[in-house]
Amino acid sequence: MCLPCTILFPTVIHVYVMFLAQVIGCHAKPFNKTVPTGLFPYQYPDDNGESCTCHYDVEHYCIATCASNIRYHEVRFQYGKGTTIVSCSAGNSVLGCNIFLHDAPSDSTECYTWSVKDAHSCECYSGTEMGATCYALCGQII
Repeated sequence: MCLPCTILFPTVIHVYVMFLAQVIGCHAKPFNKTVPTGLFPYQYPDDNGESCTCHYDVEHYCIATCASNIRYHEVRFQYGKGTTIVSCSAGNSVLGCNIFLHDAPSDSTECYTWSVKDAHSCECYSGTEMGATCYALCGQII
């Protein structure tokens, strides 16, 4: 069972997974639906896949998406500048992707993205000087 948590601007919060579920995605959502996206949000799992860390420059919810039917669950991550690709171990598939920016974009021309590249890897891009850590949440659904 995963529960969304809330926090007031502008701090970082952690959401912990309850029972035997593993994190398959971390998400930050602003309280106010009219807030523009791209206000230096980041959300990523901890190394063992039991919690999420979220940050958003406005008041927000931090949501952990979880599942209890995952075998060989793992969190893979890689730091890089520009494009970074993180792959799952052999036999595992991507369940979710996330990013942690090591510095805030200094202007609107610096972009960052993260997405599923294929069934076994995530791709992240950071145009910021300090780069980013790209996360792949992996496993086998049973």
